[in-house]
Amino acid sequence: MSFTCPFEVNPAEPRPSYFLHPSSIKIQDCKSHMMIYTALVVVELTCMLVLAKLVLSIYRLLQQRERMNHRINLTHFSYRREVILRPLQETETQGL
Repeated sequence: MSFTCPFEVNPAEPRPSYFLHPSSIKIQDCKSHMMIYTALVVVELTCMLVLAKLVLSIYRLLQQRERMNHRINLTHFSYRREVILRPLQETETQGL
Protein backbone atom coordinates (compact mmCIF):
# COMPACT_ATOMS: atom_id res chain seq x y z
CA MET A 1 0.00 0.00 0.00
CA SER A 2 1.54 3.28 -1.01
CA PHE A 3 0.44 6.86 -0.77
CA THR A 4 1.49 9.62 -3.10
CA CYS A 5 1.01 13.10 -1.77
CA PRO A 6 0.52 16.03 -4.13
CA PHE A 7 2.85 18.97 -3.85
CA GLU A 8 1.54 21.93 -1.92
CA VAL A 9 0.27 24.66 -4.19
CA ASN A 10 0.45 28.24 -2.98
CA PRO A 11 -2.35 30.16 -4.65
CA ALA A 12 -1.31 33.45 -6.19
CA GLU A 13 -4.34 35.27 -4.88
CA PRO A 14 -5.20 35.40 -1.22
CA ARG A 15 -8.42 33.54 -0.56
CA PRO A 16 -10.80 33.72 2.38
CA SER A 17 -10.16 31.22 5.18
CA TYR A 18 -13.51 29.47 4.63
CA PHE A 19 -12.52 28.59 1.04
CA LEU A 20 -10.28 25.53 0.73
CA HIS A 21 -8.34 24.95 -2.43
CA PRO A 22 -8.91 21.43 -3.85
CA SER A 23 -5.20 20.67 -3.63
CA SER A 24 -5.11 21.61 0.06
CA ILE A 25 -7.94 19.13 0.70
CA LYS A 26 -5.87 16.45 -1.03
CA ILE A 27 -2.85 17.39 1.05
CA GLN A 28 -4.84 17.12 4.29
CA ASP A 29 -6.18 13.73 3.21
CA CYS A 30 -2.69 12.61 2.37
CA LYS A 31 -1.35 13.75 5.73
CA SER A 32 -4.08 11.90 7.58
CA HIS A 33 -3.44 8.76 5.52
CA MET A 34 0.28 8.99 6.24
CA MET A 35 -0.36 9.32 9.98
CA ILE A 36 -2.63 6.27 9.96
CA TYR A 37 -0.14 4.34 7.84
CA THR A 38 2.73 5.24 10.18
CA ALA A 39 0.72 4.16 13.23
CA LEU A 40 -0.11 0.84 11.58
CA VAL A 41 3.54 0.24 10.69
CA VAL A 42 4.56 0.90 14.30
CA VAL A 43 1.90 -1.53 15.57
CA GLU A 44 2.97 -4.14 13.02
CA LEU A 45 6.64 -3.84 13.98
CA THR A 46 5.81 -4.09 17.68
CA CYS A 47 3.72 -7.21 17.13
CA MET A 48 6.45 -8.73 14.99
CA LEU A 49 9.06 -8.13 17.69
CA VAL A 50 6.83 -9.67 20.37
CA LEU A 51 6.17 -12.68 18.15
CA ALA A 52 9.89 -13.10 17.41
CA LYS A 53 10.69 -12.95 21.12
CA LEU A 54 8.03 -15.57 21.86
CA VAL A 55 9.32 -17.90 19.14
CA LEU A 56 12.89 -17.49 20.39
CA SER A 57 11.92 -18.26 23.98
CA ILE A 58 9.98 -21.37 22.89
CA TYR A 59 12.96 -22.50 20.79
CA ARG A 60 15.35 -22.06 23.72
CA LEU A 61 12.98 -23.90 26.04
CA LEU A 62 12.77 -26.83 23.64
CA GLN A 63 16.55 -26.88 23.20
CA GLN A 64 17.04 -26.92 26.97
CA ARG A 65 14.49 -29.72 27.35
CA GLU A 66 16.21 -31.71 24.60
CA ARG A 67 19.58 -31.33 26.35
CA MET A 68 18.04 -32.56 29.60
CA ASN A 69 16.76 -35.70 27.87
CA HIS A 70 20.23 -36.50 26.52
CA ARG A 71 21.69 -36.68 30.04
CA ILE A 72 19.45 -39.57 31.09
CA ASN A 73 21.00 -43.00 30.66
CA LEU A 74 18.62 -45.91 30.94
CA THR A 75 20.20 -48.93 32.59
CA HIS A 76 17.21 -51.23 32.26
CA PHE A 77 14.04 -50.92 30.26
CA SER A 78 11.30 -53.50 29.87
CA TYR A 79 8.23 -53.41 27.66
CA ARG A 80 6.48 -55.91 29.96
CA ARG A 81 3.76 -54.60 32.19
CA GLU A 82 2.83 -56.73 35.15
CA VAL A 83 -0.61 -56.41 36.67
CA ILE A 84 -1.08 -57.37 40.29
CA LEU A 85 -4.58 -58.62 41.06
CA ARG A 86 -5.70 -58.67 44.67
CA PRO A 87 -9.13 -58.91 46.27
CA LEU A 88 -10.80 -55.70 47.42
CA GLN A 89 -11.01 -55.02 51.13
CA GLU A 90 -14.41 -54.38 52.71
CA THR A 91 -13.54 -50.75 53.46
CA GLU A 92 -12.83 -50.12 49.78
CA THR A 93 -16.22 -51.46 48.65
CA GLN A 94 -18.29 -49.58 51.24
CA GLY A 95 -17.55 -46.21 49.65
CA LEU A 96 -19.08 -47.34 46.37
